[in-house]
Amino acid sequence: MTAVYCPCVAVCWTSSVLSLGDKASRASARTSSVHSDAQVLSELAAWDLAAAKCNPHQARSWSTSSLAPLDGRIGVEFRLIVAYVTHYQYDIFMSYSHKDDPTWIAALERALVQELRAKLGNDPMVWCDEEKLRLGQNWKDTIQESIQGSAVFVAILSPGYQVSDWCKRERKCFTDQFKDTAKMKVALKAGSAYRFLKIVKAPWEDDAHREFFSEAQDMDFFLRDASGIDRELVPGTEAFRSRVEEAAHHMAAILKAMRRKGEIIFVATPAEDAFDATNDLRNELAAQGYVVRPEGPLDKFYSDKAIKNEMQPALLSVHLLGSKYDEFAERQVRLALGLEKRLMFWLARGGIQSPDSRQRDLLESIRNAIGISSPFEVFEGVTIRNLITEVLYALKPQLHQMAQAGKTTSVYLICDRSTPEDCAFAESLRDVIQPKEGFTVLLPEVNPQNGMSIEDAHQAHLRECDGVLLYRNAAPLRWLLQQAPGVLLAEQILQRPPMKAKAFLVDKLDVLPGFPNVLLRPPTPDLGILEPFLAALRPSGGHAVA
Repeated sequence: MTAVYCPCVAVCWTSSVLSLGDKASRASARTSSVHSDAQVLSELAAWDLAAAKCNPHQARSWSTSSLAPLDGRIGVEFRLIVAYVTHYQYDIFMSYSHKDDPTWIAALERALVQELRAKLGNDPMVWCDEEKLRLGQNWKDTIQESIQGSAVFVAILSPGYQVSDWCKRERKCFTDQFKDTAKMKVALKAGSAYRFLKIVKAPWEDDAHREFFSEAQDMDFFLRDASGIDRELVPGTEAFRSRVEEAAHHMAAILKAMRRKGEIIFVATPAEDAFDATNDLRNELAAQGYVVRPEGPLDKFYSDKAIKNEMQPALLSVHLLGSKYDEFAERQVRLALGLEKRLMFWLARGGIQSPDSRQRDLLESIRNAIGISSPFEVFEGVTIRNLITEVLYALKPQLHQMAQAGKTTSVYLICDRSTPEDCAFAESLRDVIQPKEGFTVLLPEVNPQNGMSIEDAHQAHLRECDGVLLYRNAAPLRWLLQQAPGVLLAEQILQRPPMKAKAFLVDKLDVLPGFPNVLLRPPTPDLGILEPFLAALRPSGGHAVA
């Protein structure tokens, strides 16, 4: 999957030049862009981006009529990639041996997705190594992060799996996240289950697979006849469909339980004039995997106790207020204040000029923080798309290091941390820039703190830094093409203020055709080539401190 991650969407790029009208007609009607389409498309029209091939598997896509100006230049699709389980990149990681029949594996995956869709009411995100990335890409870059970002690990057992070093590495990567196997358990409505499931495609010799993580749930996808011959279930047969349904039942129970444990957000029932905006917010939060309370609209007939029960477990209480006064909407605000919940208010443009004095008084009291003792934010006159961005960002864990770095000018120096040569050069460059310029230079996180994923830490650095320098010499070209568009369009994607400086320090000037500020990497960490980049970051725009 080639994706540039931002707080609420993963933006996938494809470089195939085809009719954008055809692309638009195939795009899903479920649109939830949270950045300015016009801004992004304007940027894309200005540069011919050389982008990596994007795997469209399981992605929800959207298009816009603004694509017309790009016709004939570059095909662009934006895809919203959302796992069912909150804060996971994938719901299921499928680990199998490449010695096994890929047609059988693909049929199993399709059948599971179809069955899970029916049980979850949502498309599950499934990672399956269809492109054989094990052979063509750094393992740590792609597969390891996908494993650690998956809610459930499914091992497809076969004799090939038993002897596969790759499968052992994948299994170890998942299980090493837990101090012991008990931590891998998820409490279900009845009993518990491991996040590690086994699908037995073909048994091991002497049924040795029965002794492999015997506590975990396993499901046989083979039949043994009276003479002892084992036959794999054939995709499309009733026996295969029946086992898929059984497997999906167990997976769905685990995924639902994990989703229920996710963050809860209370979105207050609004007055009539803010209903559509509230609905948009609820739908986006639900699509992102958050648990939105209440499940249905409340009204004046609900007691204070019933409303507080909905609010109490929520991390955040969001209230959208227009110009129309509604006594129940105000009541929800007062109850949230009483519970000292973290609050976010959206005040519609012109709402403060409401003809109803009660609404004017309510909005003024919120503006002036009258009676508000808990943390709160007010967004007045912003679009609902921008509000959605702010709500999603508020729910992300923030990187402590960034708060410290904000005291001085900060540079995010992006390199491929899994390529030793590039990592060493970037570290040397950091060690030259920091003392000479007085900047804080941040490298990509390897082990982020506060429970953040590597992608979330990357987003936090991009969102908060003053300048970004993307470095590549020995790293795979695919890595560069994954990262470059996200740097180029960081402001639009992340809805952040413009950076002071951006540059691409690479081994060949033609590796990013059409990109601005592409610089040729010097043999040693010499800052001369970076002078225009560094000058833009200095307070006076002048020379470095001696």
